[in-house]
Amino acid sequence: VLDLKSTTAAVTIDAAGLHNDGIAGGANGGSVVLTGVGIVVGAGGLSANGFGNGNGGTLNLSSTSTVSVDGSLIASAGAGGTGVGGTISLNSSSNATVTGSLIANGGAGSITLSSSTTLLVGGSLIADAGASGSGGTISVSLNNSSATPFVLGAGATTIGILGNLQSQGGSSIAGLGGSGGTITINNSGTGVMQIAPANIKVAASAAPTGGLGGNVSILNPNGTISFSAGTLDISSTGATGTLNFGGNLVIQAASVSTAGVLQLTSNGAASGNGGSISISATGAGSGLTFSSIAGIAVSARGGSVSSGAGNGGKLTAISGGSTSVAANSINLGPLGLNGSGGQLSLSAGTAAGGGNLTVNQSLDLSGAGNGSGGVITLNAGTNALAGNVFVAGSVAANGGSTGSGGSITIFANSPLPSGIAGVITANGGTSSGSGGSIAVSNANAAGLQLTGGFALSASAVGKGAGGTIKLTAPNGTVNSSGGSITANAAGIGTVKGGTVQISGTSLINSAPGAAILISAAGSDIGAGGSITLTSTGAGSDILIGGNASEFSLNARSGLGGANGGVLTVKAGRDVLVSNSSFLNVRNDGGG
Repeated sequence: VLDLKSTTAAVTIDAAGLHNDGIAGGANGGSVVLTGVGIVVGAGGLSANGFGNGNGGTLNLSSTSTVSVDGSLIASAGAGGTGVGGTISLNSSSNATVTGSLIANGGAGSITLSSSTTLLVGGSLIADAGASGSGGTISVSLNNSSATPFVLGAGATTIGILGNLQSQGGSSIAGLGGSGGTITINNSGTGVMQIAPANIKVAASAAPTGGLGGNVSILNPNGTISFSAGTLDISSTGATGTLNFGGNLVIQAASVSTAGVLQLTSNGAASGNGGSISISATGAGSGLTFSSIAGIAVSARGGSVSSGAGNGGKLTAISGGSTSVAANSINLGPLGLNGSGGQLSLSAGTAAGGGNLTVNQSLDLSGAGNGSGGVITLNAGTNALAGNVFVAGSVAANGGSTGSGGSITIFANSPLPSGIAGVITANGGTSSGSGGSIAVSNANAAGLQLTGGFALSASAVGKGAGGTIKLTAPNGTVNSSGGSITANAAGIGTVKGGTVQISGTSLINSAPGAAILISAAGSDIGAGGSITLTSTGAGSDILIGGNASEFSLNARSGLGGANGGVLTVKAGRDVLVSNSSFLNVRNDGGG
C-alpha cells in the first residue's frame, strides 16, 4: 500500500508517476491512496495492475481542492489472465482534470469519478471484461450549473469526457460469455449535458452464449439533456440461451432534446426478453417526440426470429408537456414464435400547464404463440392538470394463438373530448385465451368522443371468456358515432361473456344511420355477461333499440343453455325502449 496524505498542501507526484503493479506469477496489483488539499500527478500517471492471473489493485484520489492528472489512471487485471479489474476512485471537492484515461479492465472493475463542480477527461473511462466475464461499473457525477455544458464525445474541451464510457462483456467468441456493464452519469446542477450516444458502450459478450444487455443511467434532473444523432444500444447478445435479456436504460431530465434520430435499442437475444427503457422530461412544457425521422426511436423486442420464447420489452415515457408518437417509432413486441407483448406507458402533461398525448401510429403489443397481450397505458394530464389523448391509429394488445388478451388504459383530463378514431383490441388468441381489458376515461367535462368506425373489443376469439371494457366520463358526455363495443366469449365449454360498463353525465349515439352494438355474450354452455349503462345528468335519457341514436344491448348466454346475462340501464331522466328485442339477455338454450 502506498498511502500519501497532506492536510495542509497538495500531494504532488512527479512526471514518472507512481506505480504499484504486480510483477510476477499471479500477483495482484497494489494500492495507491492520495489524500490532500489538491492533488497533482505528472505524465506517468498512476497504476496498480495485476500480473498474469492477478487482480487489478486500487487507486484512490481524494482532494478538498482541485485534482490534476497529466496522464492515465490504470488498475486492470493481468493481461490474458483470469483476474478481475481493480477499483479507481477520484473524488474532488473542486474541479477535476485527467488528460488521459481511467481504465479498470478485467471484469467487475469499478471506476468512480466525482467532482463537486466540474470535470474534464481527455481520454475514456473503460471497465471492460477480459476474454469472458461481465463488464464493470462506471459512475460519473458532477455539479455543473455553469453556462458551459458537460459534453460526452467530440467537443469536450472544458467540461466533459472526450472519449468513451465503456463497460463491455467478454471479448472472446470462444469464451463463456458475459453481460454488459453498468454506466451512470449524474449532474446535480442545472447545466446542460450534451451526449453523443455512440460514445456509450455496454455491449454484451460476442460468445455464442452471449450475455445480458448493460445498464445505463443518464441523469440531469434539473437541466437539459441534448443528444446528438446516433444509436445507444444496450441489447443482449448470443445465439443460445433463455436469459439473454436486453438491458436497462434510464434517461431523466427537466427537458430532453435530439438532433436528428436518437435510436434507443434494448433487444433481447436468442430466447431472452426485451429490455427496459425509461425516459423522463419532467419540466413544465417539456415535450417528447417519438419519430424514426426526427426524434426518438425505440426498439426493445424480445427473442429472435423463430425463437421459442422471448417477451417484448418495456418503454416508460413521462413528459411535463406534450408527447407525440409518429409511425414506426416504437417497437416492443416479441420476434419469436412465443412471447408476451411487452409494456408501454406514455404519460404527458404531468407538470404545470399540462400537455397532450397524440398517437399517430398504430401501437401493437400483441403476444405471439402462447404469449399474452401486452400492457398499454396512455395518460394525458392528471386530475388537477389538463391534457388530451388522441389516438389516430389502431391500438392492439391481443393474445398470441393461445394467449389471453392484454390491458389497454387511456386516461385524460381534457377540455376537448378525448378521441378514439381507430380500432382498439385486447382480444384473446385465435385458438384459446380470454379477452383482456380496455378502460378509457376523461375526468374533464368535455367527456369522450368515439368517432365513426370505432371498434373496441376485449373478446375471446378461439376459446375463452369475454374480457372487460369500461368507458367513463364522470363529468361529461360519452358520445359514440357508428361503431361497436364487444366483450364476447367464444368456443366450447363454460365460457362466460365479459363485462361492459359505460357511464357519463349523458350517453349519446350520434351515428346517423344505426344503433351502437354493445355485446357481452356467452358461448356454448357459458352464461351471458354484464352490460351497464349509466347517465347521471338530470335531464339525460338513454335510448334502446335498433335505430339511429339508439343502443343495442346483447348479453345472451351460449347456445348450450346457461343463464342469460345482466343488463343494467340507469338514466338521469328516462330509459326509452323502441324495440325490446335489442335488450337481449335470453338463455339461448331455450330458457
